[in-house]
Amino acid sequence: MKTKRTEIIIGELVTGMDYSFTASSITDNLDGTYTLESCNTKHLQSGYIVTIDAVDYTITAVDVDNSITIMGSPLPTTLVFDVYQPFYKYGTIITTNNELDKENDALDILPLVYLRTEFEETFNNRDSSFDRESAVEIFFLTQNDFSMTESEIESNGVLPMRNLAEMFIESLNKNKDIGIFTDYKIKNWLRFGFETQNGTTKKIFNYCDMSGCQLSITLPISKNLACCKN
Repeated sequence: MKTKRTEIIIGELVTGMDYSFTASSITDNLDGTYTLESCNTKHLQSGYIVTIDAVDYTITAVDVDNSITIMGSPLPTTLVFDVYQPFYKYGTIITTNNELDKENDALDILPLVYLRTEFEETFNNRDSSFDRESAVEIFFLTQNDFSMTESEIESNGVLPMRNLAEMFIESLNKNKDIGIFTDYKIKNWLRFGFETQNGTTKKIFNYCDMSGCQLSITLPISKNLACCKN
């Protein structure tokens, strides 16, 4: 029996995450915008579109885990609706960088869940119910404006991506074919890049300025996640 590759499993977990948004109330601001109160604003950011009852609204502001403000018509009345999903990519930094450079619109590729494929896996013997343990690094990234203050960069990019990482952890915990993991690490990336000798930030991906976080975790993967049985 051969199990699915880890990068495929992670992609399925990303697709299976809970993308429903729940508002506790909706306020008409009487200027064409509406404020939706919520204690979980998920990965939502200003400038993106949410669809409520088949009508598109533009997000104009996000107060992380307090509220979102949207613009459009008419006044929405539905308190629970699905929001946009992140994109998923895996590969080396070089190959992923080349793929991103082909994109014209950031909204067509971000936010991004990116699995760096240079990872180590420990395979178990046949007497174990788990096929392997995969030590992976997963990045949750979105566009940002590095000219803003650090507080603004954090609110606009890092915190929404932290929420996205927490959604992924919740998806892992609910999946019966992912074993119990005792811990994991999350690193914030205010500016996704590295500092050069002259103090500037060199971007890891050339596409645009990105912020977010990095999840480092070892996943116990069950033999039940088989792609074929021969």
